[in-house]
Amino acid sequence: MLGVEILRNCCFIVLIFGHVSETHGQFSAENLTDVDVTQAISMLIDESVQKWDPDHHWDPKKPRYDHSPHGQTPLTVLGLLHAGVKFQDPRLQPSVQWMMKTKLTSTYAISCRAQALGLMPESVLPLLRQDTKWLLHSFGEEVGCWGYRHNPKTKRIDNSLRQYGALALWEGAKRGAQVPRSLWTQLERNLLLEQRADGGWGYSLNDAPRSSMTLAAITMLAIAQDWIHSEEAVKGQGVSLEHNQAALQRGLTWVDKYFDPTINASVGEEGITDHGWWWYHAYCVERVALATGRHRFGKHDWFRTIAARMLNLKFRREKGKLIRNGYPFSTVDRAFALMFLSRGRVPVAINKLVLNPKTTNRRPRDAANWAEYLTRLTEEELNWQIVTLEDSLTQWTQSTLLFLTGKGKILPTGVFSHESSRSRGQSQIAWKQRCSKGEFSNTRAMEQAKDQLTCPPQNQLTERIQEYLEHGGLVVAAADQNDRAFSTSIRELGLTLYPEAHWKNLSKDHWIYQLHEPVRGRVPVVESLQAGGRDRILLFPTADVGAILQQRDIRRTDIYRTLANIYFCASGFQKPTVRLHGNVISNKKEKASDTEPVLITEAIHSGDWNPEPKATEKIASWIDESLDVTVNQMPLANIASLEQPAFVWVRGTSTSILDSEEIQALEHFSVHGDGVLLFEDVHGTGMFCASIEAQISNALGQDVVPAYECKALTEPSFNHIPPVSNVTYQRRTTLRLGSRDRNHRLRTIKIPSKKAQMYFSREDLSHALLNRPWFNTNGYSTESARAILRSLIHASKMKPDTSPSTSEW
Repeated sequence: MLGVEILRNCCFIVLIFGHVSETHGQFSAENLTDVDVTQAISMLIDESVQKWDPDHHWDPKKPRYDHSPHGQTPLTVLGLLHAGVKFQDPRLQPSVQWMMKTKLTSTYAISCRAQALGLMPESVLPLLRQDTKWLLHSFGEEVGCWGYRHNPKTKRIDNSLRQYGALALWEGAKRGAQVPRSLWTQLERNLLLEQRADGGWGYSLNDAPRSSMTLAAITMLAIAQDWIHSEEAVKGQGVSLEHNQAALQRGLTWVDKYFDPTINASVGEEGITDHGWWWYHAYCVERVALATGRHRFGKHDWFRTIAARMLNLKFRREKGKLIRNGYPFSTVDRAFALMFLSRGRVPVAINKLVLNPKTTNRRPRDAANWAEYLTRLTEEELNWQIVTLEDSLTQWTQSTLLFLTGKGKILPTGVFSHESSRSRGQSQIAWKQRCSKGEFSNTRAMEQAKDQLTCPPQNQLTERIQEYLEHGGLVVAAADQNDRAFSTSIRELGLTLYPEAHWKNLSKDHWIYQLHEPVRGRVPVVESLQAGGRDRILLFPTADVGAILQQRDIRRTDIYRTLANIYFCASGFQKPTVRLHGNVISNKKEKASDTEPVLITEAIHSGDWNPEPKATEKIASWIDESLDVTVNQMPLANIASLEQPAFVWVRGTSTSILDSEEIQALEHFSVHGDGVLLFEDVHGTGMFCASIEAQISNALGQDVVPAYECKALTEPSFNHIPPVSNVTYQRRTTLRLGSRDRNHRLRTIKIPSKKAQMYFSREDLSHALLNRPWFNTNGYSTESARAILRSLIHASKMKPDTSPSTSEW
């Protein structure tokens, strides 16, 4: 901000325009899309370029105020850099060169330049250090603030100047500039003294608390946590850290209570009023949200609500395209809009789960510093956020990584016992074995036996963690100070969710140590709970990962490299999806009135028959509206009893030996079957299908061969759906096969039945349906997996005048 006076002159006009535009607002938090946001950013970049002046850049020809000259150009450069414009861009270079050569003399201008330099290559670091020194020498120690110009004896208390100076020093410190601990301490001390009884802060000491300044103060307290309280956070709660966290929490409580995305709320004796400077307020919201990991304030999703209002104020949709609505933008407000929209859509790389903040947020900056490290490593901006049990599953699945650290037990008493877990695991194995031998005479008998299996006690934490894992997530847990109770509780959580699984220590050649950043020498101890063919929970039982991250202890390269490998695997070496895309949890389509019934049968066998339980559910979100899909489960040994055509889906993850009853059922299907039977190697190790192919080939006396001539996949007119061609694969598979291999790799076997087909896929299809990355999966891309399954499901569909049978098998 270039001084509140500059924005005050725009306030009345902006509010009038806002009222006029929002009367018929086309954008809402619910319908806002990333396409809208990216188009707006692109147009604001173009508009900024058009407003550039070769002599004055983005500063006015005749500044109205002399306390902050030459500030609008550094602010605009900062906004454009955040928007993705490279500093080498010819459109930006003249202003960058001017900015680097010009002697700036005001706090706002130097602070904006320093923040911009923090986003540039190392060649600019000398100037960044110079700006850092200027801010250090002009800091008023008595009041813990800056004046508009160099004035270390200033008596001015101004939380806007404070925020700009602090953000600039934060960028300088992250790039290696030396910032004395005493400055952060003094800044924090004054903020604590100036906090009002209700938890808010004003612009100055005597102003009523307002939203923008409360947000600014919270941002600065978060920065202080990062630079002066790390040691306390590692050793245990210290008094000064407790004071910081208490003040920060009171501030966040104030924001939760008064936050309104349409105004900059000021709370005084006359009640709640709009203090104006809304675009600057939006910038403050973005700053504090990303500094504290918050994705909502009160009931408001801060990004969706404010971004929607921004677009309503300055844009409109016309014929499906975003255009400017004619209402003017000030240079300052346009820069704030660029920063808000660009920073707000940055992907979330890490979700940090906070249960009890006193036990699971003891190192408040650990996830933030992990995300910062990944940003440097990938050269792509990545964010983090806090999630709680009160947040939606959609919010949780914005990242494929869920980070949980802490001390003490996290499971309530009575949720877990070793005896109960062992009993449940044995019961599930016994039930599957009975299914594989065809011991159940009908569906009712099988379901009754399944219902008798012992279930774990209902618990909000275990239910949500299981939902998250089944939607493709990975939990990374680390015990603070090697706390045994926490590690034990994590192990119990895993066995509660997956009683058949076993925890194991990972060997030095495991991907976690070698995938992209090889760990040299001694590797940190990591335990894994694997289920369904992939790692579900990773546990650091002895390395205090939270402390290492909190302190930015870069000497522990073993930890940083291991964490990098975890991220790369969980992200599939892809940039995470932007905030507004998220992950579709449920998106059932409305069926057409003249639907055709289709039966999908999940075949049960003694192995890992349902490794990704949500895969089949996901079919409802993309399958053709013309199909009315019914899903049932049936032992593979009983498929000879199917009374109608079906798509029979047999899945596994490892070598499997079929029982004689299952072989007989498959022999019967090969002669009398009607429909499609698909064996799939979930996650694509190849072991499941290889073992099945050998047994079926031996039983039927036929070879399993490539299914290149499969009509269900290759004939364009078949079922009026496109042929499966030019398939794409997951990244790991592409690296193995080469980018030119665009053929599907399904295999088949010749069988007597003219109404049945049998296929084998050694490449994954199921995990692809989750549309979640996992580098270690060998298989098809989501798009190609859907195309293959769509064709096979259509090929299996029953006659239009039939419906799924409800009779027992």
